[in-house]
Amino acid sequence: MTKLTVTEHISVVTFGSIPSDKENEMLLNIFRSAAERNICIDMISKTYVTTDYTAVAFTVPDEDIPSLINAIASLKLKRAPMISCGHVKLIIKGEEMDCGTGYAFRFMSAIKSAQATPLLITTAVDEISAVVRHSESVSAEEMLRKEFGIK
Repeated sequence: MTKLTVTEHISVVTFGSIPSDKENEMLLNIFRSAAERNICIDMISKTYVTTDYTAVAFTVPDEDIPSLINAIASLKLKRAPMISCGHVKLIIKGEEMDCGTGYAFRFMSAIKSAQATPLLITTAVDEISAVVRHSESVSAEEMLRKEFGIK
């Protein structure tokens, strides 16, 4: 059975142009500093390295942004991240998705039908998660419910 989870007040944090040779150390320091402050990091997404640079994005609850800013400041990084707040995370999850086909297509079809723009997408073996703007979340939720037959 497929279910839909909707979580409001989500921020997307993006670190762009990370030198590939510094990526592991930088992420380790960011995630350690966040963990020490009990900041919940979710939906980690990294671009494939094709040049000397990469990018990483993740989500945190809006309420954790002040602590995250302090955590990042304590690391004295050369570049600050882009932080975008006030979004909504939509998660479609179901056991039948494990090795099933067509779920990504159906998910994106519903998002497109809602005229929503996914700001971040991640998957697990049995789920697809996307962050959308709050203003697009109601229509995105409605279209996902319709597409997946969720009441």
